[in-house]
Amino acid sequence: MPSRRDLINQRKKDLVAKGYTPGIVDKAMQWADGCAQGMANYALDPGYNKTKREQLVIQLLPTYLKDCENWIRNLGHEPGETSHKT
Repeated sequence: MPSRRDLINQRKKDLVAKGYTPGIVDKAMQWADGCAQGMANYALDPGYNKTKREQLVIQLLPTYLKDCENWIRNLGHEPGETSHKT
């Protein structure tokens, strides 16, 4: 199973390759990771095993990493925007 860091780094590379600016991609990664952590915290009791909590975050994270491109676009960014700079 890939780690949280692996999932985030791969998606970050994908979005930067599509031409989104690195700054907005970083914000999107924070959003996706925060959402996955928030849902895991909501679903599990505070004292729940940290290893199991991290496993749940990793299970939830791909959904948010997929959705983060919509999040970026809703902020007015488009793929290829970095290729328009001279």
